[in-house]
Amino acid sequence: MDTGWAVGIEHNSFVRIIYGLIAAVGITGNFLVCFALVRIPALRNRTSQFIIHLSVTDMLTCVWVIPFHFFLSTPSVPHGFLGELICRVFVSKYPLWVTIIASIYSLLSVNLERFVAIVYPLVYKNMFTIKKSLFIMLFCWLLGGCSSAWFFFTFDYDSSTKDCSFVQFSSRIQRFIGVYVFILIYVFPIVTNTFLHYYMIKRLRQQRTIRRADRKSGRPQA
Repeated sequence: MDTGWAVGIEHNSFVRIIYGLIAAVGITGNFLVCFALVRIPALRNRTSQFIIHLSVTDMLTCVWVIPFHFFLSTPSVPHGFLGELICRVFVSKYPLWVTIIASIYSLLSVNLERFVAIVYPLVYKNMFTIKKSLFIMLFCWLLGGCSSAWFFFTFDYDSSTKDCSFVQFSSRIQRFIGVYVFILIYVFPIVTNTFLHYYMIKRLRQQRTIRRADRKSGRPQA
């Protein structure tokens, strides 16, 4: 059995405490966001549904941070199928990465919803129906689950010895996974969010210019 799932700097007690504090603040803050949006009727709209979904994914990420980064030791692995399941799913940190990716793309979906509402308001209601909104949220989880599937193969389970050991991939596979994860988690979300915010700001400035021109000319505003 490996000594634990924490590596490098994560063995430092101070770093583990920081992880714990971040998780506690994240869980509390996101719970309060969900509570407020659910309890206050005036805040209930399509945007709030996406924000609630984002808060849930963030909160679950913080929940998984506690066992994976605050504690050093991996759980004991029993014999049989349950042992292999724990090894490949839990010891590999698969749930944490699923929620991380789901959270990243939930944030992207929030920005996409605002982008359509601001830039293409006439098609907003048709694009963001209840069914389509639920599909977008479900897609975030499917993307997280499928994109993290390679974690199943990062640990290998030996049923005879109950040993759950880390698998060292070839350098070519490591480079491929590194590039893939970098694009999935950083490049695509950052570029897309930058694009969405740029055009939202551009449209809002155009609307402000039009309103100012209307006020100067004395024309009634829409």
